Amino acid sequence: MEEKLKILLCEDDENLGMLLREYLQAKGYDADLCPDGEEGYKAFLKNKYDLCVLDVMMPPYFDAFSFNVLTTFCISSLISMSFILS
Repeated sequence: MEEKLKILLCEDDENLGMLLREYLQAKGYDADLCPDGEEGYKAFLKNKYDLCVLDVMMPPYFDAFSFNVLTTFCISSLISMSFILS
């Protein structure tokens, strides 16, 4: 049995976040939705994710969460993201 790719989705627009999560789940991914940077950062530290999809301008960290994750998360995840979306 193949393990699902685990995705952290951070989006402060509730409707868009739910739509993206449902889409990813329908495509067979295990997607966790966090509504702000603080919850997203806590989830990132607590769990292991294969990929992070981030809203660049997200409260309460504005862009700091995105910067933090991208500088500590392995570059292969960014490559995987382009593969998934293509």
